[in-house]
Amino acid sequence: MGSMRNRLIILLSVILFCCQLLSVLWLWHESREQIDLLVDETLSEKSRTLHVNNEVDEAIASLLLPSIIMLGVTITLSFITISAIIRPLSVLQKKIARRSSDNLSEITLDASSSEVHDITVSVNNLLLRLNESLNQERLFTADVAHELRTPLAGIRLHLEILKEQGIDGIDALIVRIEQLTLTIEQLLMLSRASQSLLQGKQYSIDLLRDIVEPLADEMNELVSLRQQKIKFPAATFSINGNAILLRLLLRNLIENASRYSPERTTIVVSLIHDRLENQLIVSDQGPGIDDAMAEVVMRPFRRIDRRHHGFGLGLSIVSRVIQLHHGRLSLLNRTDGPGLNVICRFAAAP
Repeated sequence: MGSMRNRLIILLSVILFCCQLLSVLWLWHESREQIDLLVDETLSEKSRTLHVNNEVDEAIASLLLPSIIMLGVTITLSFITISAIIRPLSVLQKKIARRSSDNLSEITLDASSSEVHDITVSVNNLLLRLNESLNQERLFTADVAHELRTPLAGIRLHLEILKEQGIDGIDALIVRIEQLTLTIEQLLMLSRASQSLLQGKQYSIDLLRDIVEPLADEMNELVSLRQQKIKFPAATFSINGNAILLRLLLRNLIENASRYSPERTTIVVSLIHDRLENQLIVSDQGPGIDDAMAEVVMRPFRRIDRRHHGFGLGLSIVSRVIQLHHGRLSLLNRTDGPGLNVICRFAAAP
């Protein structure tokens, strides 16, 4: 494995040496001819002058022609050599550009120069440190969520005892504890399932059979509390991913739609498949959303309307699940009436 610097220096040195050698040989040849003419006494003055002028022209050509030839050779050889030298850098750049934000595995590259090898090693060391840092963060999130479940269960038990003793205002506290417990369970589920997905453990998921149908009864029971209905799709499509995460995504979308829609309305779940992409759409009949708020509500702890209960993590969790599946999330107001379309876009299966 050589150095780029050494290869370029050797190439330029060889080209310059060949150029100078050719010029010297040509000048040596022309000089001998001129000397022979000068010592040839059989030539007349006119013939000698004519021959000398011809030799001068040839001497000029002997300097100019090799320079032009060597310039072309230099440019051609330099282009070929430099292209070969930097080709590993182009391969490395393409490999990095094709990487998703969640792919922190080691980059393998057959480096032909020490500089490219050193860059590859440095990039892999950076990816290793980032991966270790993210793993520690995921483990911390899972540990915190796990440790919070026990004290929350104890608090809920004490609240139930206080409620039995006839103390007012306990029901609202119990509801908030239940919401917090559910949020912690979702964060724990997200942490564990995302780690599994990032390790390459993904399967072909039928959205209707594996995601929508298992949640149908639970979601119907949820929206019935507000006298709402859900219209489920008949069509389906498949993507590669994690069923636990996709169920978590759909559950959060339906909960949000129910929370922000008026009572006695219908929530529509659609599955659209075409050649370019697959779409999971949840449509509600709520107030919609301002364009300026579309990006804000996807951030953690952000809510459109603070009159509704919750911790503002629903769409943030949805956004993270879609990111893990290399999809895109869009929030668009409905054009056929009041309400919002939450569109989850996934790449079509090859």
